[in-house]
Amino acid sequence: MLSSLNNTVLVIGCVPSFVELLKRQSKHFIHFILHKTVIITKVLVVIGVVIVVLVVLIIVVVLVVLIIVVVVVVEVVVVVGATLKTPVLSLVNINDNFCPYKKRIAFTHAL
Repeated sequence: MLSSLNNTVLVIGCVPSFVELLKRQSKHFIHFILHKTVIITKVLVVIGVVIVVLVVLIIVVVLVVLIIVVVVVVEVVVVVGATLKTPVLSLVNINDNFCPYKKRIAFTHAL
């Protein structure tokens, strides 16, 4: 009977106290929270970088499309002017006194 009591005492003595359990759990919990916070921060940084890259790409695409549209419109005006044998400057309604370079522009236009 004494040996069974000794075993019981030893078993009870090996069980950690409630305070020690709380300390261990709080350490694990804090480590878990910090680990999850780091992961969430990394994910947010990646999402932010992706958003910035997409916005920059959209701006670049819009600018390229605008430049292409302007070039096409100017080219159409030049082709229409050459087809109709009218100088491009007549479409802008600039008189001879205002633009001394009209002959050079008309020559360039004729090319």
